Amino acid sequence: MQLTEDDLTTIRQWLQSRLKGGLRCFVCGSTESSVLPSVAMTSMFDIRTGRIHYMDGYPLIGLQCTTCANVIWFSAITMGLWQPPVVVSADTPSSAAPAGTEPPASAQAPASTDAPAGAE
Repeated sequence: MQLTEDDLTTIRQWLQSRLKGGLRCFVCGSTESSVLPSVAMTSMFDIRTGRIHYMDGYPLIGLQCTTCANVIWFSAITMGLWQPPVVVSADTPSSAAPAGTEPPASAQAPASTDAPAGAE
C-alpha cells in the first residue's frame, strides 16, 4: 500500500512526538532519514511446525537512513495508521460486539427445537 500525504503527516507527527532528540542511525551515526513510500508486512512463522503464514502478519513503516540505507521498522498499528478488523465469533454476544460487526444470521447457531428428554 502506498502511503498518502495524510499518512506521511501522521507518521511525522508520531515520530516527532517520540523522538525528542531526533533519530541517529545506529550504523553510521547520520541524522538524515526518510520514510519509505509503502507499508511493508511481516509474515508469521509457526516455530512448532515451521509453517509460514503469508496472509498473517504486522504492517510496518520503514524509516531509511539516507547515508547507509539502514532501515528501522515501526508498527503501523501503534502509529495509528491501521486498525486490525474486529473479529466477532458466533460465541460472542451481539451486545458485546461493536455496532455493525454482528455475524450474519448464517453464522449464528440455529435455535434448538428439540424438546428435553421425556417431554412431550
